[in-house]
Amino acid sequence: MEYLGKESAWELFRSNLSTKAVMALESPATNNVVREHAEAIVQSCGGLPLALKVIGRAMAGLTEPDDWSDAVQETKDDLKELDGVPAMFQILKYSYDKLIETQQQCFLYCTLFPEYGSISKDKLVEYWMADGLIPQDPKKGHRIIRSLLSACLLEHRKSDSSEVKMHHIIRHLGISLAGQENIIVKAGMSLEEAPSQRKWQTARRISLMFSDIEDLCIPPECKNLVTLLDQHNPKLERLCSTFFDFMPSLRVLDLSHTSITTLPVCKTLTKLKYLNLSHTSIESLPEEFWVLKELTHLDLSVNKALKDTFDNCSKLHKLRVLNLFRSNYGIRHVNDLNIDTLKKLGFLGITIYAEEVLKKLTKTHPLAKSTQCLSLKHCKQMESIQISDFTHMVQLGELYVESCPDLEQLIADYDKQKASCLQVLTLAELPPLQTILIGSSPHHFRNLLEITISHCQKLHDVTWVLKLEALEKLSICHCHE
Repeated sequence: MEYLGKESAWELFRSNLSTKAVMALESPATNNVVREHAEAIVQSCGGLPLALKVIGRAMAGLTEPDDWSDAVQETKDDLKELDGVPAMFQILKYSYDKLIETQQQCFLYCTLFPEYGSISKDKLVEYWMADGLIPQDPKKGHRIIRSLLSACLLEHRKSDSSEVKMHHIIRHLGISLAGQENIIVKAGMSLEEAPSQRKWQTARRISLMFSDIEDLCIPPECKNLVTLLDQHNPKLERLCSTFFDFMPSLRVLDLSHTSITTLPVCKTLTKLKYLNLSHTSIESLPEEFWVLKELTHLDLSVNKALKDTFDNCSKLHKLRVLNLFRSNYGIRHVNDLNIDTLKKLGFLGITIYAEEVLKKLTKTHPLAKSTQCLSLKHCKQMESIQISDFTHMVQLGELYVESCPDLEQLIADYDKQKASCLQVLTLAELPPLQTILIGSSPHHFRNLLEITISHCQKLHDVTWVLKLEALEKLSICHCHE
């Protein structure tokens, strides 16, 4: 851990203050009380850069001596040791205390994720909305993320602006506060067994993600539980049939990246808003699944075993997000495209198994404007794909073309409409594919960031990628010829 000297510590603290606060510090008055208080606060930070930044941001707007005097009093406490490092918990908690209640609860929610891990901004906002911490307005969630970043309670992940992370010392502060809010955090602890039933009884939020739990066979009684995060437990194969019987308040459930094959009876989950079953081995949804009428977010993507939804999705009229991208369950016949009753749908990920279905969707079908992820799989007799045919999919960001046995060419022609949103393209298991044509600029691939090409043995020429000025990542494998 790096510690700063007296001068460097002062400059770092000062750099996080507002112009007016700096003017108050530098007042020529012989008895500058503000500067005295500021120096005392800097000294209490022990040269720890994180503490200096956090407390500097929290005090950025203070200009009056009385305000600085109060701040000094609030931050006074015995320094505690954390793994040999001065934790400065009281110093850091001052910044937390300055947040409004909603921001505080959203901050504590971030502790549910593993230490040193990154957190998707979009996923975090979805969780917050479903949990009831914020209204159904993603913009509100992203404003809160910006406020936590501004307070240095969250940090940007350097390589990806779509994700944030939490400094491990800040996280330890958060966990110490989370315990007072009935939040159980066991993320990334490689648990082989779930916490005892007694611990579930008063819990409001529980995170068991990134562990080695094999089964959840004892139905816990937790009437206050709102969020349960069980994702990334690859050994988890079974939940007992009565697991959800005593969770009437549950609103957020994430079981993604587990090995479960069935979902227990869930008719008691009438308040559930967010359900993630992606990357699992679930074969079908329960027949009574339609009772989850409050569901706004349903993720069944990359589910290789899903065979039947019993037409349940079309009955969930509050769905804003429905993701069936790269799922074994897909649309095989035109008449199956019957989820246009979902009027609130803003995000659709879909898998299509027939060219006639694709033609219907790419015209003026109501679902076209919501389609953001599209997977084309086993589409027989489809010899060519022309990206301009997807014009009505105004939000299409990812296209995955796989195992289409007759596909010979892909054309990204001149884009005379507004800029294409397509950023990710995958071409896999396409033995006949020979040609990819790029039209004159501006073309439909001009915003592509990532391309993956695999098992396309007849694709000889890939020099067209040189025309893709936005491209950041290119992966080509198993294209022998």
